[in-house]
Amino acid sequence: MPEEIIIAIDPGRSGGFAVKDSEGIRLYPMPENEFRTVKLIDSIAPREQSVRAVIEHVGSLGPGDPLKGQRLFNFGRGYGFLRGAVIERQIPLTHYRPQVWQKSLGITSKGQERKRELKERALSLYPELAKQITLKTCDALLLLNYELTQCQQHKS
Repeated sequence: MPEEIIIAIDPGRSGGFAVKDSEGIRLYPMPENEFRTVKLIDSIAPREQSVRAVIEHVGSLGPGDPLKGQRLFNFGRGYGFLRGAVIERQIPLTHYRPQVWQKSLGITSKGQERKRELKERALSLYPELAKQITLKTCDALLLLNYELTQCQQHKS
């Protein structure tokens, strides 16, 4: 029987996907439109295999953002679309707030500094994926890492 596929999703235009299956871990930047996103999910999650997904659950943008309303709307729309695409496929879905999985890695910085810190942490944990790890894919990879860690802890 094939190994379970785990898909980790960092929603948003600057997010991405991390996928773990029997062949290892692969990273994908967020496709530029919904049609391509569905095609990606279809290609990485064959219907005949056991698949589950984790998605970063984000609530809002920082205070003082002049475009906060429009950005929140666009982000929420994308987040909802991703959830719907996964749920339509009947893939079990778990949510983790960024504060939870980032705290487990000791990430405390903010803004772009935080993003660079996340990329550096991903590179240190997965040096073999250095060519795939970008600012778009690092969060998804670390979210996948958190999920794998949680699974190991529950098995112990």
